[in-house]
Parts: sequence; C-alpha cells; structure tokens
Amino acid sequence: FYLLRDDIFESKDRTKFFDYITLHTYTTTNPPELRNIPTQLQNWKAMIEEHGFDCNDGFWMTEFGNHTGFGAVDSVNEKTQADRLIRQLAITSSDSMNHKMYVYDFADAGLNPMNKEHNYGIVKSREYENAREAKPAYIALSAYNKTVGNATDCEQIKGTHNSDIYGNNFVYKYSFEDKDVFIIWCLKGTGSININEISERIPEFYDIYGNEKEIPGNSIPTSQEPLYAVVYNENYVYNFPTGNVEMNLKILKTVLITLVCLVTLVCIVLLAGGMDNPFNYRN
Repeated sequence: FYLLRDDIFESKDRTKFFDYITLHTYTTTNPPELRNIPTQLQNWKAMIEEHGFDCNDGFWMTEFGNHTGFGAVDSVNEKTQADRLIRQLAITSSDSMNHKMYVYDFADAGLNPMNKEHNYGIVKSREYENAREAKPAYIALSAYNKTVGNATDCEQIKGTHNSDIYGNNFVYKYSFEDKDVFIIWCLKGTGSININEISERIPEFYDIYGNEKEIPGNSIPTSQEPLYAVVYNENYVYNFPTGNVEMNLKILKTVLITLVCLVTLVCIVLLAGGMDNPFNYRN
C-alpha cells in the first residue's frame, strides 16, 4: 500500500483532491481466508480516515486474482482460481457493498505457462487455439453477478479467518427484498452445515456455475467450491405476483403449461365425439 506516504498526507487539505483510494488485494499462494482481508480493510480505513479522507464510498480494488500457469510461482489450477475468486468477492463484500472489485485480468496475456503474467485471465489468450475460451472463473463470476449482483447487503454468518483447520466452514449472507442468498464453503477438506444454521425454510441450491443442485436431507455438504443457498421470503413465496422475477416466470410457466394441457384435452374430447368444433372444417 505504497501510496500512503506521509508526504502525500502531510496536509489534510490534499485529500480533497482525491476521488477514491485504490488497493491491490492479491492473496498469491494463500487462500483469501488466510490473508485476514476484513481486518486489513478496517486497518486501512482507519489509517486513511486519520488523514481526513472519507471512506464511506468504499475502496476501488483495481487488481485481485490468481494466475493459472503451470510451474510458475504462486500458480493455482483453473478450478481453484474460480473458487477463490468467488470466496474473495464474498469476503470483501461483507466489509462494504460499496467496494468496487476489478478482477485481474480479463484475458491471458500470452501462452507461456511459466510466465505468470500470461495466465491471470479468466478467459484464454486470443492466441489460444480457441481464442478467448472461458476458464471456470469466467462462468463462476457470471453466475455470481446474476445471483447476488443486486444485493443490498452482505454479512459474514460463520467462519474463522486465519485458521487453516479442516472443517472451517464459511457462510456469507446476501440480503434482498424478497430473499436471502447464502454463499457456503469450507476452507480446508470437507465439512457440513445443518440447514437450520442458515434458515428455517428449505433453500434452493445452486453450484458455483449457477446450476441447480439437489441436496437431500438437512445436512449441506461443504468443500472449497462455494455453494449458493437461496431462501425466499415467506411473503413472496405465497403471494402472486411474488415480487421476484425468476419465481414469477416459474409460476407463469406452470400456469401456461396447465392451460395448454387443458385446451388439448378439450380438443381431443371434441374430436373423439365427432362434434362440430372450431377444428372441424365441413362444407
């Protein structure tokens, strides 16, 4: 965080010329949970506000991510890149929904697996045989934006930072008017969480890529891959329209299918009975 030099902040009047403070929150070989990001963000806020800068609008995280080179220092595989990307977004959002997060980088800069600067992208290089082919992180980021992008708040419900132990489960809750969305994962190994720990209602589950997932029973299995659990507000579940676009579409689809089936059945009965009907054209 080299920009915070005493000579820059020697006069509080200078901060009026600043629009935002930018941070590069890389986690390198460590997962984001072991970098204690919440505490770091609070420490940075305190230090900056001490110099008269208002941090209510949040930081601009203009670079964060992991590279996927083979054999390069600090490299991770493409699946781990996706998992850590979503986990770091959740961790940072719990500090403030006003933070702006910019993944580094959109596309790989080259094809050399030993050069980490060639492998930070969430899509392949344009020089790749399938130019700009999506990595798992791209699909995961798309699902994240679709699932929680319009949330009004995010808070940590469960999990211990800087604790590299098996079964250390993390839960983050994103709030909406009509539902709560929980992002759930385990830092190391595998674990489980009882549904009652997050909600009295049965959630809808989706994997990191947005695919619906069936989880029987009351125990939610956890791993390094984040899992979405969507719990709709009771008022929106039992009233139509629900206020939720996706649920309204599901209800509308069910109603239309039912109507089509009824109309089809009536037509079959009329035709079978040989009665005049709109589908009989007789001279």
